[in-house]
Order: sequence, then structure tokens, then C-alpha cells
Amino acid sequence: QTFILKFDPKDHPELSSGAEMVATKMFWAFGYNVPENHIFRFRREDLEVSGDAKVTGEKGKTRQMHDADLDLILGKVARQSDGQYRALASRLIEGTPLGGFTFSGKRKDDSNDIIPHEIRRDIRALKTFSAWTEHNDLRVGNTFDVYVEEDGRKFVRHHLIDFGSSFGSDSVQVNLPEVGREHGLDFVQAGKILASGGLYQPPWRSKDHDPVFSPAIGRYSTKNFSPNKWKQNFPLVALGEITDLDGFWAMQIISAFTPEHIRAIVETAEFSNESDADYLVEQILARQKIIVEHYATDRMGIGKFVLEKTGDRIVLNFNNFRKQFRMEKSFSPGYEYSLQTLDKNPKSLANGVINESLFEINLNMIKQISTSGSSESNKGVAKLTMNRSGEKDKKVEIYLWSENGMNLQIAGIVH
Repeated sequence: QTFILKFDPKDHPELSSGAEMVATKMFWAFGYNVPENHIFRFRREDLEVSGDAKVTGEKGKTRQMHDADLDLILGKVARQSDGQYRALASRLIEGTPLGGFTFSGKRKDDSNDIIPHEIRRDIRALKTFSAWTEHNDLRVGNTFDVYVEEDGRKFVRHHLIDFGSSFGSDSVQVNLPEVGREHGLDFVQAGKILASGGLYQPPWRSKDHDPVFSPAIGRYSTKNFSPNKWKQNFPLVALGEITDLDGFWAMQIISAFTPEHIRAIVETAEFSNESDADYLVEQILARQKIIVEHYATDRMGIGKFVLEKTGDRIVLNFNNFRKQFRMEKSFSPGYEYSLQTLDKNPKSLANGVINESLFEINLNMIKQISTSGSSESNKGVAKLTMNRSGEKDKKVEIYLWSENGMNLQIAGIVH
């Protein structure tokens, strides 16, 4: 097995390795393919230079590596107080390398890549996930596709890599105040400054910007943070096309992380100071709440619908994000519901008010759903519309399908 070692800058031990450890775990939990990373410590005397080891000189020529070359490399990186070196050990991704994937169009050499990337929700929603983790260096160069063969199948596997510029880290230094607030070359901000003759300056450029918490954490907080206004370093087509529904989809995944999950993930970074870990956990959870509040108040704020069979009835369970994150001011108890057929002249099957995050569906309702519909396109399908009491303008539609009065399934959801 081959591992790539990545080190921290000399003045900021644990900065990039800690950030990359945490961000990699989180993006894996979001559902993306990422490298396998570990925190690795060693002493100089633990290493031997292999006779096969090579080094590339300043002029691009490759030659045999010597002890002096290793000492030169280690002399440029952070070293811990006990004399050990700390590195992020990233396991080499297996497969035939194909380069990165783009944030628009399709991969021509991948027969499975049939949907343009700029309209893929899992790519557009990277903006919301990156805003949470301050993964500002998202670009083609930090993606990696490989051709693999598994269980007799051959296919292209897509990866996100290199999370050293996440949270308060900018890989070789702490984040600048403008990170996440403007692109590296931001024509919108430049236009505002030019039009005002320099009188306008973004708030994060003032003395009131985020402070650096510590050398290992850098600059990461909720100050000036807005999930829908967040910007990565480089403009990307797909991220520019993100919709509120893409953000709502990502928010549902983000909301599933508990404080215990976040604590467990941050502990894998193995920060020397407990206060660094505590601060990072606190700020990650604070940003999580801001993201949930933003998307749960714009819409009805419920999701994660699951059907569960209990005896002779089926229960539709769902999450109330406002209640989960204690958004009391915007929480309205009670949900008004209406179950209707999809006929040209809809027939009401049930209506009323429920006060819990579950909707009971009895056998009679299921039979009515299975026999509803006047055409092949709407046969056996009914629409359950729900809204909070007093919020008729914010609703969600759940389409339920049953065949022959047997199994009930969710056919679709419209927020």
C-alpha cells in the first residue's frame, strides 16, 4: 500500500492536517468518495532512504534520493515539541487515473456520465457542504476520477480530494478574512469598490473581521457567514446554478449530524490542545444551525419522510427541522393535511390536523389510493399536501402509490 504524506506549515503545526482530517470524514459522511486519511507520527531516525527512492530537482530532473534530501524536506515542515514529525497519511487511490471531473458538461470517456454536471444536485449542492466546512479550494484540480473493476463490473469512480484548505486552514497559512466571502478574483466586489471610488469596502476587510483562534485552528467562525452567499475561491458553473431545493436537500443531510458525531469526527484530527477541538466542534455546530435555519424557514421545514408498517396501519414519519434545532420563534404547532386523488376533478380521501411528526394511514386509505386515478399516469397515486397551521403559503406535497391495495410507497416529494 502506498501513502502520500502531507505536512503542516512550520508556523502552524496541526493546521492543514487537522482540517483535512475533519473535512475528509465529513464529506465521506455526506456520501462522496474521498481518500482514506490518517494522522501519522514518526521520528527522523525511523526513516531509511530506499535505494529506489527518487527526488526531482529544481530543474525538473529526477535523480536518486539521499539522506540530505530527506533532511532538507523535513527542515521545511512543522515539528512537534517532543521531536516527532506529524503528517497526514493519505492512501493512494486505487484504479487507473483519468484526471479530475469538470463542473459543467459530461465526461466523454464515461458511458455512465449521462447528466450534465451543472444540473446534478449532488454537484451543485457541494456549495452548501463546502460552506459548512469552509472547503474553499473546490476546483477541477481537487477532484480525481479512476477507472476501476469490481465484481466483474468496469466503471469510473469519482473522488473529491485535497481538503487542506478547509475550516480555518488555507493549506500553507491560516485563512484570510475574505475566504468564503468572495472569489479569488471577484468582479462583483471589485465593481462595487470601483463604482464607489473606494468608499465601499466589504465588512470582512475591516478591523472587525474574524480573529485567528489559534495556530492549529486558524480563522473559522459564524461571523459574516451566510450559506447562500458563501463563495469558494474559484467560480464554478455547477455551484453557480445551485437552487434553494438543492440547498434544502443538502441541509437535510447536514441536519443528521449530532454533536456526538461532530465530536467523534474532530477527535480523529488528534489536536494537541483540547481547547482547539472544543472550539472547532462549537463552530461547526453553530454553522450547522445557521444552515438549517436558513432552509427550514424559507420552506415548511419538514423532510426525511419514511413509511413504517405497524400492525394493520402504515405511519408516515418525518423530521421537523425547526423543532429539532429549537427554532421556537418560527415553530408553529400542528400540521394541516389533505389527501386527494390526482383525477381531473380531485376527490378528497382525508383531511384534518395532526400535532405530531407522523401521519397514520389505515388499510381503508390504502385501498382508496390503490383504486384512485382515471388513467395509467395517475392510477393508484394520491397526493398528500401538508402545511403548518397558519402557513398555507409554505407546503409540501407527498405522492403516495399503492398497487392492488398492497404495499404503499412514496412516489415523489415536492417541497
